[in-house]
Amino acid sequence: MLQTLRTRVQIERLITAAILTSVPISFYGILQHYGLDPLPWIGNVQARVASNMGNAIFVSAYLIMIAPLTWARAFDAFAALLLEEEGSTVDVIRGAVYVFVAALQAITIYWSRSRGPLLGFVAGALFFLLVLAFVRRWRWLIWGAVTCGLVVTAFLIVFNIPGGPLEPLKDDPYLGRLGRVFETESGTGKVRVLIWEGAIDLVLPHEPLEYPPDGSPDALNFARPLIGYGPEAMWVAYNRFYPPDLAHYEARNASPDRSHNETFDSLVITGLAGFGVYMLVFASVFYYGFKWLGLLQGKRERNLFITLWIVGGTVGAVVAGLLQKEFIGVGLPLGIIAGVGLYLVAVTTFVRKEIEAPQDRWHQLLLIALISALVAHFVEIHFGIAIAATRLYFWIYAALLVVVGYGARGQAFPVQVAAALPGARRSRRKRRRDKRSQQTEKPAWLGPALVYGFVVSFLLMVLVYDFVTNQARETSIGDVIWHSLTTKLIKGQMVPTFGVTSMFVLVWFLGGVLAVAEMFKSDLFKGESRNAWAKAFLLYLPIPPVIALLYAALHVDALRQPLVRQGLNVIQASDLVAGVLVLFYVMAFLLLLALALLLYWQDRSPKPFRAARGVYSLAHPIIILVVILVIWLTNVNVIRADIIFKQGSPYEQGKHWAAAVEVYKHALDVAPHEDFYYLYLGRAYLELSKDSQLQAAQKLAVLEECRNALQEAQKLNPLNTDHSANLARLYSSWAVLTKDPDERAARIEQAFKYYEQATSLSPHNAQLFNEWGQVYMTAGHFDKALEKLEQSLALDQEFDMTYFALADLYYNSKQLELAAEMYEKGLALNPQVTRAWSFLGVIYAQLGRYEEAIEANLHVLDRQPENFDALKNLTLLYRDTEQLDQALIYAQRAAQVRPDYAPMQQLLGELYRALQDESGAEKAFLQALEQDPQDVNSLWGLAMIYWDQGRLEEAIAQLETARQAAPDNIQVRQALGDLYIRTAQWQKAIEAYMVVLEAQPDQTKVRSALAHAYAQAGQLEDAVAQTLLVLEANPDDFINHKNLALLYRDLGRIDEALTEAKKALELAPQNEQEAISDFIAELEQILQGS
Repeated sequence: MLQTLRTRVQIERLITAAILTSVPISFYGILQHYGLDPLPWIGNVQARVASNMGNAIFVSAYLIMIAPLTWARAFDAFAALLLEEEGSTVDVIRGAVYVFVAALQAITIYWSRSRGPLLGFVAGALFFLLVLAFVRRWRWLIWGAVTCGLVVTAFLIVFNIPGGPLEPLKDDPYLGRLGRVFETESGTGKVRVLIWEGAIDLVLPHEPLEYPPDGSPDALNFARPLIGYGPEAMWVAYNRFYPPDLAHYEARNASPDRSHNETFDSLVITGLAGFGVYMLVFASVFYYGFKWLGLLQGKRERNLFITLWIVGGTVGAVVAGLLQKEFIGVGLPLGIIAGVGLYLVAVTTFVRKEIEAPQDRWHQLLLIALISALVAHFVEIHFGIAIAATRLYFWIYAALLVVVGYGARGQAFPVQVAAALPGARRSRRKRRRDKRSQQTEKPAWLGPALVYGFVVSFLLMVLVYDFVTNQARETSIGDVIWHSLTTKLIKGQMVPTFGVTSMFVLVWFLGGVLAVAEMFKSDLFKGESRNAWAKAFLLYLPIPPVIALLYAALHVDALRQPLVRQGLNVIQASDLVAGVLVLFYVMAFLLLLALALLLYWQDRSPKPFRAARGVYSLAHPIIILVVILVIWLTNVNVIRADIIFKQGSPYEQGKHWAAAVEVYKHALDVAPHEDFYYLYLGRAYLELSKDSQLQAAQKLAVLEECRNALQEAQKLNPLNTDHSANLARLYSSWAVLTKDPDERAARIEQAFKYYEQATSLSPHNAQLFNEWGQVYMTAGHFDKALEKLEQSLALDQEFDMTYFALADLYYNSKQLELAAEMYEKGLALNPQVTRAWSFLGVIYAQLGRYEEAIEANLHVLDRQPENFDALKNLTLLYRDTEQLDQALIYAQRAAQVRPDYAPMQQLLGELYRALQDESGAEKAFLQALEQDPQDVNSLWGLAMIYWDQGRLEEAIAQLETARQAAPDNIQVRQALGDLYIRTAQWQKAIEAYMVVLEAQPDQTKVRSALAHAYAQAGQLEDAVAQTLLVLEANPDDFINHKNLALLYRDLGRIDEALTEAKKALELAPQNEQEAISDFIAELEQILQGS
């Protein structure tokens, strides 16, 4: 920019483009706030608007750098009205437009609810007012700005006092976040403090990081405090210093890639040397900015500025460090800004009474705006993240500051370089051409009108790329464009909304208004006809929509290709999706090329360009081709690969792992050095290996590919803990699938090796120690498993999963009391883990602590009201504790959840039967038998119902079915025998009882019943034999002595009958003695008669 930015027209055009670009970004944030956003964001962009940047902090950080330029333009417009005689309607329009744009920016910043940008916004606004007051010599505004600054500072201090008078205001969804700037015990404030804690450990001297797999140390470790770790390296270098508490607030497998503080980020990336240079850059920017504004002159003021910069930063850092060491990164910049503000007050109040500011208002306002934007940025980046957009604007503003600053100090803006060439001769032909061009000179407004048309076209083209989507998967180009602009897809239904349409129209119309207004301000209509502005506006109007619609048609045609083309494989489909980006790049390049040619054409000053001749002319196409190739490889291909990579997500969600593998492999074909792609490829292979349709050899081959992918990922980025951990997980899963004991043991050892590497990289990661311990537990090494889990517990005593892992370990080693205790501790930390409540209920039941088991299962139902296992367990627990009514309630609920589960219907039938509800029991048993006609328990239950109802033949039928289903079921055989006796089917009863006695010969009751069946069947000798066997087991059995006497009598063996009758009399209860005596008398008479 310093080489090419030479004219005021260029600068004005650049500023106008920057302000115009902020319009759709701000307006889109407002659409999000009102729920009019048609794009399906994952996060809640209505609570905290993120616009097109995907993050609330990012959009507001960007806007606070554009806002001061907008304020300057608005002030310039109103100043023209108030301070100049030539103030006109154009200034009213300009002022109104810029106030409107400033309002859009401020509203979006406010609705982003981002503390850092809000603080930067306030700081930038105060500096804008303060510096403006100093430069314009408005003492009332000086003290007003100083007072506002003090009030805002006091407000922030009081607002951040815990339990202070403004405590209720902290509940406000927008201002409330400003009351938690120094909140360090919860929320994002706690996250930042923990990240800063690790960052401090990272930048201080420490033992060298070690690179897997050989553990080689970082050779530059001694110099890291001075030179840092380089860009995009924090997230891997940070792992060793990750505070365990940070895992309570963010994902455990997420390592911070930024510190949310530019001081710490600079120290991590560039070390102390780079940080010093970075601070020097900021100091230089402010120094020269003040100098060109006339606020810094001579050695005394220079020394005062440097002193207050250093002292302010030092005091801020020391005071913040005394409060808490992690606040040093915040205290330093705040101290510097305070020092700069103090300098301004001191130099204008006590050092000098007069400020030699640039006399030209344009220079004044632009310098003030640039400095204010840089102040806002400086404050914001120490509470947030310096993103690519804000870094770009920082360097643009720094360059603008130099260019404008030189012009502000009396060095007129140089015209084109060629015009300044001494003694430049013009040929006769050149002079004739110039004379002809003067005769046919075009209007001065023509070129700028076309330029602004192309600038706004570029904005609309970007909006088309962002908002013209095909969520409804239509194939008509017109329908896709229309529905993208006028509808929002909600649950598959198109709901009319014209928010996006309004945004397109606003950018188009506002761009035209600003273009004409700025051309008026630049006197481009001077000397033209009165309606020249209308001609310029009309010339502008068709350009943006025509170009935008042309691109939209091409864009939609590219979007719909995967739908209209048949027989595409996954690679071809992903290439078509990625091709949408290539089309955008081509169109953007062509539009920018056209814009460049237009700018070249509209500049009627002598051109410095001369066509190269000879060998130099051959270099131009080669250079162009090389540049295009570099852009393709380093920019386009990287994003293409990422788009292709994202196409794997739908296949993963649908469990189409083979397709996901192909997509990830193709992404690696495009960008072969992305370890993240290999990570996902390995995961897809691992899931594919679980496919039951694969043969053993195929699974082995898939696992080999998985290993290759994960090892390549580790090779590309050895400090990424995830790669070592994923290899460990691979080998542990592989071991489970391995049948050979030696191979299984070898793979488990490999898993241990990689877990050792992972925990070496991330020694504070409790989750890794848990996984390591669980692998030891799977391998049966309980002692080592306990050791690893205790290491995890020492790192983080508030990690619930550690307690659950310990509970599993104790349960597997039969230490139920300890298992219950660990589950209780884990659930105290995280009561939302349903699985833990379920297992705790099982353990309580095994320990006989039924009431606690019931309570645990009720907790499961609180979280999952239709959890079948909990409903079944509660049924059994209430049944076993004889709370049958409650048991029935949960059995009914369980049966509703799984009506096709026969055992539940059978259990329900048993409960109905126990509660004497025979109708309900019969219905439940029949329903169970519909699901499983061979279910013995249901057949048995239904038989018992029929038996109780006297439906003996139906009962026999059910038991016969049960006998066929379970021939060895003795209970069924015995019941059949009893029923056959009840129905006088003596031979069948005998057969049933004989089977029972073959299996259980000590069953005296069954033998006695068999004897009865023999007797009824007339097989008296067999009856006697069975009765004698019963009496051998129970010699004092009165009934069988009596039965044996009767049998002997019927066989004519009177003596033996008399003997048994007398034994029976001895054993007979009192109510039977008379009958037995009469029987004895009868037997004696028989003997006497014989």
